[in-house]
Amino acid sequence: MVGDAQALPFPSNSFDAVLAAFSLNHLANPAEGMREVGRVARQFVLVSTYAADDDHPVKDAVEGALAEAGWARPGWYA
Repeated sequence: MVGDAQALPFPSNSFDAVLAAFSLNHLANPAEGMREVGRVARQFVLVSTYAADDDHPVKDAVEGALAEAGWARPGWYA
């Protein structure tokens, strides 16, 4: 299903657990995305992102691919 991460197309408490891996940090308003994740999760929420000082090569590869697709870092990202 495709939907807006800041307005998930699911009723409240739809899932026992929600995983938001490397996604909320790409939203213009990550707090709103987190509220939505909490809304649809009944019990567990797991969120991950890269640390600001993370120099793992995968981070560079992901950011490079996103940039090629037109993504630009929001001001708060750095």
